[in-house]
Amino acid sequence: MNKSDQNLKVLITGASSGIGESASLFLANKSMHVILVARRLDRLESTKDQIEASGGTASVFRCDLSLSSERSALYDYLVKNDLLPDILINNAGFAWYGYFQKMEWEIARDIIHVNIEAVSHLTSLLLPHMIEKKYGHIINIGSIAGKLPEQGIAVYSASKAYLDAFTTALHRELNRTGVHSSVVRAGAVKTEFFEVARKLENGGSVPAE
Repeated sequence: MNKSDQNLKVLITGASSGIGESASLFLANKSMHVILVARRLDRLESTKDQIEASGGTASVFRCDLSLSSERSALYDYLVKNDLLPDILINNAGFAWYGYFQKMEWEIARDIIHVNIEAVSHLTSLLLPHMIEKKYGHIINIGSIAGKLPEQGIAVYSASKAYLDAFTTALHRELNRTGVHSSVVRAGAVKTEFFEVARKLENGGSVPAE
């Protein structure tokens, strides 16, 4: 990209805890303006306060990423406030542990909405701006589960396999545009994502941030 870090804007979904929160603090420390997106407004405001106390800048937008209408409202907010990002980090995720035959459809549906639909929708909304400017980066937080599907995580691992395929195809399509796409195949990371799951008997769900 041909912009300095000081001028870059980065949008991070699931920014209220875990990987999203840590990435937000790290990138704000690199003088990027961080746009924090998640459902828990109090947690977002706390992260924003930490960033500003360290001399950084951040914006906050509460959004339930499982809803198309709220994703569209986020885009409208970005346009209105001149905050269309140079970097999009699709980090928000939703998981459930247990055998598929015991999984309620509503939980499977929510995983698909957040892990697949939200990533695709936000990318489709923000990518044209990046291509027009000839710089940008889409970073999708995937998982080794996308390549190593195991029993008990059928829908979750399938959603991460989608991210692998989607990101790879996008990377090839964006050749010579100045825009890039990457997937992070993360292993187990010590966050509340897993702590919440362990508290639920006989498998359980972890809501998107």
